[in-house]
Amino acid sequence: MKIVERTEIELYLVSFLGCRYLVVYICVKKKIPISYKSHPITLSCLPNPFNPSCRIHFTLAEQSHIRVAVYDAKGRMVRKLKNGIQNAGTHVLTWNGNSSEGTACASGLYFFHLTVGNHVLFEKGLLSR
Repeated sequence: MKIVERTEIELYLVSFLGCRYLVVYICVKKKIPISYKSHPITLSCLPNPFNPSCRIHFTLAEQSHIRVAVYDAKGRMVRKLKNGIQNAGTHVLTWNGNSSEGTACASGLYFFHLTVGNHVLFEKGLLSR
């Protein structure tokens, strides 16, 4: 999803004494353009839950050094999927559910960790064998 603008809003909550309802007024103030660079990275895991493998989709606004790794629920790195320069655009990596040693990982919750410069994103995925 590419965000091209956002809307600044004011929210007014009005309650009347003795009434059991709440009236909400929303006032749209102005549209504020957002450049794609202000949202330089996205990350997702599909399908989720997965068996035996999943695809990690990520988007970069510009060429960057990235690091993509898989961690288990205890915070241990299971496998490093990518460490290097990646061009701008949308990319897909596949994790086959195996550790760095090539052994099959157990069913459970895993975290996909994407580092791009100072930005860090996590996405969770459920491996169901």
